[in-house]
Amino acid sequence: MLADGSVVTCSEHKHQDLFWALRGGGGGNFGIVTRYERRNSTIPGMVNYTLAWDWDHVKDVVEGWQRWLPGAPREMSGRCLLGLLNAAPDATPLLITDGTFLGSPEDLDAHLDALVSAIGRAPAARDAQDLGFRDGMMSWFKCSDKTVAQCHRVGHNPEATLPRAGFQIDRSRLFKEAIPSFGVDEILAAFDAERRAGHIRFIHLFALGGAASDVPRTATAYVHRDARFSVDLATVLPPVMDNDEERAAARAWIDRAFTVTDQYSAHETYQNYIDPDLADWRQAYYAENYPRLVEAKRTYDPHGFFDFAQSIG
Repeated sequence: MLADGSVVTCSEHKHQDLFWALRGGGGGNFGIVTRYERRNSTIPGMVNYTLAWDWDHVKDVVEGWQRWLPGAPREMSGRCLLGLLNAAPDATPLLITDGTFLGSPEDLDAHLDALVSAIGRAPAARDAQDLGFRDGMMSWFKCSDKTVAQCHRVGHNPEATLPRAGFQIDRSRLFKEAIPSFGVDEILAAFDAERRAGHIRFIHLFALGGAASDVPRTATAYVHRDARFSVDLATVLPPVMDNDEERAAARAWIDRAFTVTDQYSAHETYQNYIDPDLADWRQAYYAENYPRLVEAKRTYDPHGFFDFAQSIG
């Protein structure tokens, strides 16, 4: 539904500019999408995997994960997670690499062996669960013991059970090349800096690429086709600590960590991770596709009905 109340169907043959813009133009810019037509894919199965590592090996894990990533199969997703569930000065962070594999556990083993080889250290624990797609997704979001209705944040529906955070900030950047060794040192130092008891903080490295990278940067509005991975920073306050002083401390930590991390990034950001503090948001979200998005906005929402702080136009 467009701003004038009309309903249109867009495709490769109808309203092509709108169809182009909606595939990567961010949410809330052009209208309200009420229905999709999709082509499903058949998968042979899905296996969840997790490898836990001793924190003493964190640099080897981060660098090895980046070396392993370009050769990983398309059927495999991957994440490298650094986390402090309590950022007290004496707390030891958690360190895991995890993801999913669309295939059999037997085929997965060889790929995990390649990851371990790239890292050059033996994991403290290694686990793989052949759960299938539905149960695997429920497990990924810690909902194995819940119904689909229960696996939502409280307030989404009457049965929802997942708690909401008191306060959370996320900031992220996309990377086209591996972070150099000295850059990894700086990011790890930033992660560990300014410890504060009770605060929760994470750095996630999420694998990208695969089929998404087969498409040229300007073929749709989603421009980040050549990104290899993202680095996402997060800071969370439990509800009992949600006050102005703790918020200021959490924001100061993530802003400084973002500044350090950004030195090595492509200076682009996934547009569904809206960041109100980005001064370069047009370039970061849309890059060379922004002028065409502005033209589509003028055509389909000429009066700017769909408007927010970082809306196109």
